[in-house]
Amino acid sequence: ADGFSDIYRLELGSGEVLRVTELATGVSGITAMSPAMSVASETGTVVFSVFDEFEYHVYSVDSRDMPEEAVRVAELDRSARMLPPKDPEVPSRIARFLDDPESTLPAQGTYPRDAARDYDRSLSLDYITQPTAAVGQDRFGTLAAGSVAAFFSDMLGNRNLGVAVQAQGTLRDLGGQVVYQNLERRWNWGAGGGRVPLRFFQQGIGRTPQGNLVVQEDLIRLNQTQGFGLLSYAINQTRRVEFSAGLTRYSFDLERITLEYNQAGQLVRFSETSPDDQLPAPTTLAEASVAWVGDNSYFGFTSPVRGERFRVELGRTAGTADFGTILLDYRRYMNPASNLTFAVRGLHVGRYGSELDRKVTDPNRSGLIQPQFLGWQTFMRGYSEHSFERRECIAPRDGEGIGSCPAYERLLGNRIAVLNTEVRVPLVGTDRYGIVDFGFLPTEISFFADAGLAWDSARPANLELTRSSADRIPVVSTGVSARFNVLGFMILEVYYAEPWQRPVKGGHWGFQIAPGW
Repeated sequence: ADGFSDIYRLELGSGEVLRVTELATGVSGITAMSPAMSVASETGTVVFSVFDEFEYHVYSVDSRDMPEEAVRVAELDRSARMLPPKDPEVPSRIARFLDDPESTLPAQGTYPRDAARDYDRSLSLDYITQPTAAVGQDRFGTLAAGSVAAFFSDMLGNRNLGVAVQAQGTLRDLGGQVVYQNLERRWNWGAGGGRVPLRFFQQGIGRTPQGNLVVQEDLIRLNQTQGFGLLSYAINQTRRVEFSAGLTRYSFDLERITLEYNQAGQLVRFSETSPDDQLPAPTTLAEASVAWVGDNSYFGFTSPVRGERFRVELGRTAGTADFGTILLDYRRYMNPASNLTFAVRGLHVGRYGSELDRKVTDPNRSGLIQPQFLGWQTFMRGYSEHSFERRECIAPRDGEGIGSCPAYERLLGNRIAVLNTEVRVPLVGTDRYGIVDFGFLPTEISFFADAGLAWDSARPANLELTRSSADRIPVVSTGVSARFNVLGFMILEVYYAEPWQRPVKGGHWGFQIAPGW
């Protein structure tokens, strides 16, 4: 401004009003005045500061030299009161600092030197899973069971250790597992071992010649004792080679409890035996494999949404059984729009070997290597083992034999092939990924079509497209599913599937706890 005769109104402590008119005489380049001002109570000298040419200067004036005419506030130009000037001709360094509140703060990710400490290679506890415990008692005794797992690692997560323990029943039911992994170098390696007991129950009822009721209860234990080693080499961030080798032994244990009741319902005999002669011989298997693995996919809230994943693995098993294994798994995720994904998977898992085929057809060894099941819900929806009903099977002729169930039996074989397709839409998510912005329960809707085939040398495949046949025909299901990310803890899938090779069963609901493939 040219001086500030029409700018400021100064009011003295005595109530006398002064007009700033001659104040700017001899002061050049004054652009604004600071509100800081002091008045001498005896002499009437006014001292004030002025922001002049981007610097503060202090001036004084004798109030007796000022005219007595007052200045109206309404006539003042309020834009000149801005400090610094509202529209300066020269950029203001002060204004730039005020607009950048982070200029004097430490850079993100930096820490004070006194907060640093030396790298510690020792393992420390990361977390412990929720322990479980149960205690029960009945006429046969007291039962106690429980489990817990703990995970350890170093500061960088290069060395990891996992330990798990489970207990149920007696000392023979005590099991556990230990796994160690080292990721310090490009060659990653790991080792582990453990013992896992599995318990199975079966019961039979009969009568003695005297008419007493006899109840026979068998507790069967399958003990899996295993040791293994892992080795992998990363070609790049998305490709690696994996090697594995291990030794597994399956042993069996049987406890038989016999209860005899008289016709009055009183317990007259109790016996506990261990008939080892009725147990199968232990099974020992040595396994080795090599795999080529790739993964450049991007995972959404419940399933992958972009990229591809594949695994090509060759394995060999020797020992009580001798056969080879082939695993071919390829998955592709096409994302033409942010809220739309087309997913395709092709999978083959097969066991090959003449000795394996012989043991499948040999009734004395048929139970050694169980066939693979195509109906797992992660493979085929609509063919779950627990969804089959008696009316889908064929009753035995003349009331003899065990009958057959082609709808279920066609899902068993040493070799399976699966083809899956899905159209995935994130119904509930965030503003960046999802149609509805509600991040507390991400939900994905998908329309799917699953097809599969199970076969082996004893039960060859028949590629006939029919809905009912006793042969190993392809099975197909279509439907819609919804996957929910429950608080980041688990992914729950609820689906409605139409299994086309189960015309008696028809469409039905199902669910599973698993992320999308």
